[in-house]
Amino acid sequence: MIHLPPLSTIAYMSPQELHALRAAILTALNTGTTPQEQNHMLLLLHRINATLNRKPPSSRP
Repeated sequence: MIHLPPLSTIAYMSPQELHALRAAILTALNTGTTPQEQNHMLLLLHRINATLNRKPPSSRP
């Protein structure tokens, strides 16, 4: 089992950390996890993807 950070910490992670965490979560989802763990992992994946897809303030109109 991997250490899952709180959702609130995702916004402060670097893109490299987010990609590494996403890879670890996807790997862990393919192993035996409980429904609660799966739910938390899916929420983290959603937050990671939203954070990675967000444009930096300098590129916004």
